[in-house]
Amino acid sequence: MVNIPAGEFVMGTTGGEKQAQPAHKVSLSAFQLGKYAVTVAEFSKFAAATGYNPDSSCNDFIDAEGLRGPEHKGSGRWDKHRYSYSDYQPVTCISWQDANNYAAWLSEQTGQHYRLPTEKEWEYATKANTTSRYFLGG
Repeated sequence: MVNIPAGEFVMGTTGGEKQAQPAHKVSLSAFQLGKYAVTVAEFSKFAAATGYNPDSSCNDFIDAEGLRGPEHKGSGRWDKHRYSYSDYQPVTCISWQDANNYAAWLSEQTGQHYRLPTEKEWEYATKANTTSRYFLGG
């Protein structure tokens, strides 16, 4: 876990996507965020220990029409899809609820409280104290 200090930032944007408007100042208390993404191997331990079988699927293939849109139901799963190369890559093809269930299980196993970051916390951390639209500028 990494300590993220309390602070203020401008959340949202003045242009771009409607759901990110309007830009507004937000203050946050200090919090912690995982330094690394949860891996397939880590999520596998959760699934094996609990018998959890997420029904999430993802669009994991490219065909003659290219990568299909969000209305297309793919055949990929968190544990096996086209882009699976290693158990040590970040787990993908899971829902928000799957991630929440993993965090609750991890909390039970460790005695520490884990949760997903709020939208404000995530944006604050990913902006990395920058004022541009993207953390890398621009």
